Amino acid sequence: PILYKTIKVQKTWATGSTPVAVTFDLYQSGVTDPIETITLPAGETEIAFAGTAASAVGGQYPVTDAAGNAILYTVTEQPINGYIITAAAQTSDDTTINNAFTNTPTTVTLSKKALTGTAELPGALMTLTDVSVTPNTQVDQWTSGDTAHTLTATLIVGHTYTLTETTAPNGYAVTGSVTFKVLASGALEAVGTLPANTALSGNTVTLRDAQLTLTVSKKAVGGGEELPGATLTLTDTTLDQPVAQWVGGATAKTFSSTVATTGTGTAIDGLYYTFPAGQSYPLIAGHSYKLTETAAPEGYLLANFITFTLNLSGEIT
Repeated sequence: PILYKTIKVQKTWATGSTPVAVTFDLYQSGVTDPIETITLPAGETEIAFAGTAASAVGGQYPVTDAAGNAILYTVTEQPINGYIITAAAQTSDDTTINNAFTNTPTTVTLSKKALTGTAELPGALMTLTDVSVTPNTQVDQWTSGDTAHTLTATLIVGHTYTLTETTAPNGYAVTGSVTFKVLASGALEAVGTLPANTALSGNTVTLRDAQLTLTVSKKAVGGGEELPGATLTLTDTTLDQPVAQWVGGATAKTFSSTVATTGTGTAIDGLYYTFPAGQSYPLIAGHSYKLTETAAPEGYLLANFITFTLNLSGEIT
């Protein structure tokens, strides 16, 4: 006699999931297309295939043919955006074939740090784009803070994304973009070569920014040593904002800054900056500057002002 069994699906949702309706396809050995498709309503945990295919009898499927040869069945879950699908090994008893699936939300952590240290670097405008679709679609945009940015049940398995630092924090250079793919396991895989100062590990992408630094040297014409006594000012002409004022000494003057969301220092737009003596505002990548000698050392004439731009990488152009 031909043996018939009910084919069931059990569904488990991992912590952090939002249960939704899930569709399952039933395949029979030797048949290319699904022989039946069912949808498990959101919130329910078990469903049986109704047995609508021609081979079914009374809602059950034959597991042997008339000659006693085994007929095998496979159940697959149609993908759900934002979730990883894990299928347990199929089990069977005298009456039922069981197929258990667990859905776990994709979790991706996007971290912005300084070139050194473990703390998050606040103030960067970050953009995440799905480059698997045409046109490319912006998935998220945020400003970095004192904790890493985590996306849960948002990114889609099999899709490729690009993380871009649209604007660096004031005082820092922009880091190159990272493109990655979400694997079926939920881990991330780099697409192409990772830019300098970036890393990808497990489900975490980290971009690190180098500090912008500017060194100003004041010398006499034809001289090799620093010429002390000149009063100098540096102005951000993009913002018409004074950046620094100082009197030259025996060594060249270097400007840079660090930033934090809390603490002491100079409060600017909700963040706290630490500067060397003489500096009052951070350098900003992409901005233009004017260096002016407002008072020359005794016995010397004023030098002409200099204008320049700090490009996104922090280089003078």
